[in-house]
Amino acid sequence: MFEMRKKNEKLKIVLKESCDISEVEDFLKEIRKKVEGKKVKEIEIFLSEVDTLDTSFFQVLLSLKRSGYKLVFPEGKGVLEEVETLYGITI
Repeated sequence: MFEMRKKNEKLKIVLKESCDISEVEDFLKEIRKKVEGKKVKEIEIFLSEVDTLDTSFFQVLLSLKRSGYKLVFPEGKGVLEEVETLYGITI
């Protein structure tokens, strides 16, 4: 589950519970609606409510970073750090 809100040049994403492949398609569609053709420069990602984050969500976050968006984790990275360690890639 997730919530997204765009304000000016910032997109706020709150991820909840389990972030797995069953939700990644909807997640990606929503991100595209919020950023394509818009002036989003920074994406705040809140992970404090996430129990698990699988490779599919990790790939989306990595893709956002490599596309030039500044990713900020105001509450820390939480479970994301485990996936970063597993792949040896820091977002």
